[in-house]
Amino acid sequence: MFRVLTVAMVASYLVPLAVCRKAGSLYCFALVTPDTYEPHLLAAQHLLNVGVFQCNGWDIISNVTADVLLAGHWEAVDGIKHNFGIVDTALFVKQVQGPPGFDPSSPQTLQGSGQFLHASAKHLANTPVFQKVWEKVFELGRWSDYEWTIKLDVDAVPLPLRLHHYLKKRPQSKLEFDPEIPGEKLPFMAEYLYNARHDMYRN
Repeated sequence: MFRVLTVAMVASYLVPLAVCRKAGSLYCFALVTPDTYEPHLLAAQHLLNVGVFQCNGWDIISNVTADVLLAGHWEAVDGIKHNFGIVDTALFVKQVQGPPGFDPSSPQTLQGSGQFLHASAKHLANTPVFQKVWEKVFELGRWSDYEWTIKLDVDAVPLPLRLHHYLKKRPQSKLEFDPEIPGEKLPFMAEYLYNARHDMYRN
């Protein structure tokens, strides 16, 4: 059984209940794209022991080896290579037109309204990439040693100690699914929290 918690704009959280470990313990993982600013930022975080590396357990995932990803940052390579997973897919994906509605990421606004016009906005079609990333996370298996699993962006600013203090007090309640809807009977418990009044699609 699992419980799912999603925090808008920062990360997605998944907690296994069948193998509950220390209350509030955190497993974090990050997908890192080579030949971008991300490997350098990750190496700096490793040096300072901040970000993903402050979690109780962690993995780094990319589509190249740790040596290639962090070339030149050899101390970071040595510290990361045993918690590293490789996915066989391109990480640069095309942008596609988003669904209708208002989107804060769009540069165009409705005249005088202060609202953003979504018609021109495009979004990265990266769902297939993250399907493979999640498969790799389950394959590595380290997530099962911790109560909460966090999908973390390299350039997010997590505060694992504060998050641990908050999550260890969360009640273990579950979301009921409609058994009449195909695919709705899922083997996990779910919970959704947002750090904004609405997410970008006004859900």
